[in-house]
Amino acid sequence: MFKKTTICIITLMVLINIAYAVDLSDYPEMFVKGGNFDGALVVGEDASAQDVIAASNIVSSLSSLANNVGSVKLANEISDIYAQSLIIIGNPCNNHLSGELAGSSQNCLQGFETDTGIISLTNKNNHYQLLVAGYSNEDTRNAGKVLAAYKDYDFRGKKIKVTKNSQGDLELEYSNFVKKSLSDYPDMFGEGRNFDTIIVVGDDASSSDVIVQSRVGLSLMQNLNMQPMDFKLASEIDDLGRDIISIGSPCVNELTAEIMGNPSPCDKDFEEGKAYLKLYGKDDYIHLIVAGSSDESTMKVADVLVDYDSYSLEGDEYILEVKETAIVAVTSGDGVPTPPGFTDTDHGEKEDNLINEDIGKQDEDGVVSPLIIPEDKKQDKGTAPDEKKTETEDDEPASGEPNIVMKFLLWIVPLFR
Repeated sequence: MFKKTTICIITLMVLINIAYAVDLSDYPEMFVKGGNFDGALVVGEDASAQDVIAASNIVSSLSSLANNVGSVKLANEISDIYAQSLIIIGNPCNNHLSGELAGSSQNCLQGFETDTGIISLTNKNNHYQLLVAGYSNEDTRNAGKVLAAYKDYDFRGKKIKVTKNSQGDLELEYSNFVKKSLSDYPDMFGEGRNFDTIIVVGDDASSSDVIVQSRVGLSLMQNLNMQPMDFKLASEIDDLGRDIISIGSPCVNELTAEIMGNPSPCDKDFEEGKAYLKLYGKDDYIHLIVAGSSDESTMKVADVLVDYDSYSLEGDEYILEVKETAIVAVTSGDGVPTPPGFTDTDHGEKEDNLINEDIGKQDEDGVVSPLIIPEDKKQDKGTAPDEKKTETEDDEPASGEPNIVMKFLLWIVPLFR
């Protein structure tokens, strides 16, 4: 008698959302809609005089471009920093919204450099969050001066560091400045790059992330005629001085966290039900993050990367929305979880003919099975329902039934065809 297995059917309804990346080169247009200011400027309840002056200068500069800029608000007037677009002035010591945006920390100056101000742009829930802050009040004021004088600078990227040189002049350093676009994939890793790309997963990566690592690597090798790819664990990477494709979010991959500036909490840039391709640059090296809010969504956005010709990839970020609806609960007679993607409708046409073409339908015994079972292993039709064996963890596999390794092979082989 062969074992009965009930499989989980996960219906993934994928809605593709192409994010045309916005960075600081688009300031202040992202805060203007229909000629009106779309957002609010916020300082802390106990803001320093320099924070308030910085905010006033920014308001004045915006008033020449947009109507209804309005007055500066206090942090305690904002209940949700992602419910509207905000320009937040002051470091977390002076403005708790800055701490909320950066991730809470006992040290309110964590992540800030001495004698340095920052202008940092993020976006979430279709709204923009612009942080104007610095290590000291003077540093915040300097960052505010630069933002207010945006017409005098060539803003780019998503983060600008503002320092003052020995002559007292303000100097700008751009980080997260992406010289390439996702539209350049995969060629950005090819010609002129010495084919020195590594693909990295976290030290405790799931089997799903490791499969993504292999699939992306094989795809690059085929499309660029590259030599065998260099696959690594995050702990094996000493610095970011190479072209890197990092698989998995900062919560599961330490290298992704490092590339993204060690966000806290680790998932603050990864909304549930979404997956991302994020392109970063450091010292002329290309860093591409392939990650989602779950293993399944990471695999889905990796499919986009592998099949890049079928998508309009642009800018430095691509967002894939994945809505997961569990139809049937997961159970398995032998305790073996159904491999992710086993019943993935997006790959149905690619699956090997060893997988039952009628996945999701019941056989004559009323049991859903993903495998073709030999006729001599099928249960006798005359067996009464109440005589069927109930599976437990102690049951031994019946002779001839595919074991765990075989099930894995039956699943993984079609992925590379």
